Amino acid sequence: MTDHDPDSAAAFFGGELARARHRAGLTQEQLAEKLNYSRGAVANVETAQRPPQREFAERCDEILGTDGLLVRAWKMVSRESVPAKYRGFIEEEERAKSIHTYEQTFPPGLLQTQAYARELLAGVRMAYDNHVDTQVEARIRRQEILRRDDPPRLRAVIDEAALRRMIGGPDVMRDQLQHLLKMGEMRHITIQVMPFGAGAHAALNGQMTIFDRLNGQPVLYYEGPTGGHLMTDSGVVGDAVDRMDVLRAQALSPDESADLIRQVMEEL
Repeated sequence: MTDHDPDSAAAFFGGELARARHRAGLTQEQLAEKLNYSRGAVANVETAQRPPQREFAERCDEILGTDGLLVRAWKMVSRESVPAKYRGFIEEEERAKSIHTYEQTFPPGLLQTQAYARELLAGVRMAYDNHVDTQVEARIRRQEILRRDDPPRLRAVIDEAALRRMIGGPDVMRDQLQHLLKMGEMRHITIQVMPFGAGAHAALNGQMTIFDRLNGQPVLYYEGPTGGHLMTDSGVVGDAVDRMDVLRAQALSPDESADLIRQVMEEL
């Protein structure tokens, strides 16, 4: 083995795994047997041909006695798997004291089940592949902020279309809708539905998210025809804050929203 600078987080993980395996006196085949994986799977991770999954990293830490090193390295892989254009969004999400979001096409990533996220991301990529697995794990990992001791306040307005668009089939959709009901019961999460009957409304032309920072300066993430953009201009952000207030007034109340979600579940 030779030391060299890894050119990716996956390469760093693979190098650390190989070093730990050698220190433990194990061949790839022996480690694979302990993990209940194939030797080829271990080899592909060590050579960065395949990104690791969290469960793989946890088991390797346990077997190789690496004291959480590989899980920490996996987090780097998970973060790197997020497309560069979304990393600013993730950073704002992680440090926000409150998050206000309107979603037109699907529930916010923070409120998606693993099965729903997998079907959604696979559909966007048009096929299942290793990168989909890593992106799903990255999306689910984002949700850890909602389980912190000091979680951000999440206020989500979700268009009715997102509840009715069939992603992954009836079972996946029922579980996703049930998950929304469960999350909406948490004190720091408010979920409202924008019904079809509302007609034209304040954000019909695009979804948006507002992050309230600890320093009091909000940041707007606007999803439009040309992609997503982070904006801090006080005039633009102020207008978005006003629009979000109007949206919440136009949407169903949290209790009415829960009733509509249950209705859609029954229709499934």
